[in-house]
Amino acid sequence: MKKLKGSLAKKSAVLGTALTVALGSGVVAPLSAPTAEAHGGSEDFVPLRTTLEEFGAEVKWDSFAGTITITKNSTLVKVKPNSNIALVNGQRLEMEAPVIMKKSLAYVSHHFISEVFQSGLDQTFQVEKKANPLNPLTSAEIAETVNILKAEGKFGDNYRFTEITLKAPPKEQVWKFALDGTDVSAHRSAAVVILDGKHVIEGTVDLATKKVTAWQPVEGAHGMVLLDDFGTVQTAIEESEEYAAALKKRGINDVK
Repeated sequence: MKKLKGSLAKKSAVLGTALTVALGSGVVAPLSAPTAEAHGGSEDFVPLRTTLEEFGAEVKWDSFAGTITITKNSTLVKVKPNSNIALVNGQRLEMEAPVIMKKSLAYVSHHFISEVFQSGLDQTFQVEKKANPLNPLTSAEIAETVNILKAEGKFGDNYRFTEITLKAPPKEQVWKFALDGTDVSAHRSAAVVILDGKHVIEGTVDLATKKVTAWQPVEGAHGMVLLDDFGTVQTAIEESEEYAAALKKRGINDVK
């Protein structure tokens, strides 16, 4: 038994020295470059520790087992240097490219995160197969909204937009989409809030029919403060004789 324990201790010490990677100290025989062949093509690699920590995961080195442990939320990932097998919450996952070593640093494929954390055990994000009806307006849709307002004669030279946002479709249609994928029948529309001087106007633009479907001045409302309003306030302060005089009393001659 003593001989067995001594053998295990010696093996552990050797392994710990050989594979301390970027997670500790030690020397590892470096590879010529952080690249490998995956599915017949060259795979780009990124540093394991910094990449995973920027992703919000915790990275630890198990010197006894010779494994790197990565944890994020409910997901526990274990990988070994020079192996393309990962254990994700105890389930075996074959990766496209192995964890490789270069100058004592561990490197992983540049899509290691999506490959491992999208393995069906912890869905961090998913690529949409069908556009969600609550997706924000795109830059093209925002530009189209303004063009429709101009075409409908609903655009003044002094108008300022405080909001151009998605007008959410009926909630029952959104629920049907979420539950069984039923397409939303309501047209994609934009809700706009406009300042005409001090007056507030709310409107709706149908992006499918390219028509203004609602246009309502809001009495007694005060519009949102915009960035150019802050500039106006700054200019008013700098042009104030009282402000300049107050500064001068305190030895400040430059109002800026």
